[in-house]
Amino acid sequence: MRSVCGIIVTNQPSVKHSSSGHLRSREHTDIGPFDANALELAIQLKDQIQAKVYAYSLGEKLATVTLRRAFAVRTDEGVLVQLDPTTLDSMGVAKLLAAAIRRTGGVDLVLCGRQGAIGMPDRWDSYAPSNQLRVSKVRDIMLSERKPFATVMPADLGFSKPPLAMIETCGLQTPPRQCQRAEFVDGQTAAEKAVKLAERILDLLPKG
Repeated sequence: MRSVCGIIVTNQPSVKHSSSGHLRSREHTDIGPFDANALELAIQLKDQIQAKVYAYSLGEKLATVTLRRAFAVRTDEGVLVQLDPTTLDSMGVAKLLAAAIRRTGGVDLVLCGRQGAIGMPDRWDSYAPSNQLRVSKVRDIMLSERKPFATVMPADLGFSKPPLAMIETCGLQTPPRQCQRAEFVDGQTAAEKAVKLAERILDLLPKG
């Protein structure tokens, strides 16, 4: 196998109340758990059959954190599609990542998290709770900070302009915080407590 591609996507960004778009911060930028499973599988294939692993990410400066994390587990090459991800929906991201993979060429297998959406060549959705991404060695982490990666723009991938998003974000806000309260049921015996618990549940149910 000539090459294996791990598709890397950042975690969900934090959202501030009444904000009009996504707000990302460094502590929220990392390889998503599903894509981490795919990357671990790619590294395992590399160890077994000497495959070459490419990691692809889309974003701006903060997206480089995901590539550095991939390098720290011995990914061979990285490609960053440089674009503000908040201007795209999932379909637009998929189109740009697919174009970046085609630009690399010679790809035999594409691995992504189970929520990925990539077309040909062969694509496997990889998810297994036990297949956690390995812990990086200190030396590999240090080397990852100096390892170069390719940066491409949408124009380099044949797009005169970024794919139009099919969904318009009108606004984002966090849900109101719910008040939580715990109650303890009194009773001398388990049977008495069970009866009181059932009565209390009935009291809380909507009437009518």
